[in-house]
Amino acid sequence: MFKKTLLAASLALLAVGVAQPAKADATFLEPYGNTFTARPLLALPGDTRPTDAFTGQASNTEDPTQRFFVSPFFRLSSTPFGGGDIDSTQLGVGVGYANTGVKFPFLVSASFFNTNVDIDGVGENDAFSFDVTGKIVLWHKQASLPVISVVGRFQNYDDVGQRYDVLLALDQKVANSLFVTANVGYASADPELAASTEAVVARFGATYRASQALSFSADYTLDNAVDGQDFWTLSGTWAANKDIAVRFGGGKRDTFFGNLIWKTDWK
Repeated sequence: MFKKTLLAASLALLAVGVAQPAKADATFLEPYGNTFTARPLLALPGDTRPTDAFTGQASNTEDPTQRFFVSPFFRLSSTPFGGGDIDSTQLGVGVGYANTGVKFPFLVSASFFNTNVDIDGVGENDAFSFDVTGKIVLWHKQASLPVISVVGRFQNYDDVGQRYDVLLALDQKVANSLFVTANVGYASADPELAASTEAVVARFGATYRASQALSFSADYTLDNAVDGQDFWTLSGTWAANKDIAVRFGGGKRDTFFGNLIWKTDWK
């Protein structure tokens, strides 16, 4: 009975989008906390646009066209609920593969994680979750125009529900060390014990490359019916060497997140 009560509370939160596990659009592997870049986390051949510190990280391979990476991550948040709080802790690992040596460069990635929800006055519940994303670059040939990609995503929260996203992502160079990003697409949340919700989702971001090894990013998600309210994050990415990068950030709803990213490149 206790677990059913907790699940019902979690499902209700998923339906209105006020808790972090409901806010299933978190991008665990991207430079932004909630927005997708248009590029496949590996510099595109001949692309003179600025990148974040991980996408443009120095490599042991000259002009690589393929990248594989593994990234353990965490994400914490706390949201007021009634007279208390909902605390969410997500711990997991992501893997990804990018190929820029083909006509349409692409990225495929998957994240596997546990979401612990602690609702004051109700209790705790754990849900195993996974997230699968595919990104295909449709256009990147002319640096005066944006990189344009299509992104598809499926997320599943065990005993809670699923979310689907399809969107266009655009990266546009603003200055030699600065680019902006925009996402526009469709999202659908499908809770197991509540009505599904659909919405047009719009997000915006900006990344500043402070040095070869360091970049800073910020992004903002507009209020929509699936997420429940607007959301923002700030983050920094540091390429420690040719193999390792780290990312830390925070945002609205007392959100904190971080990644350790190991990658290997080849032609």
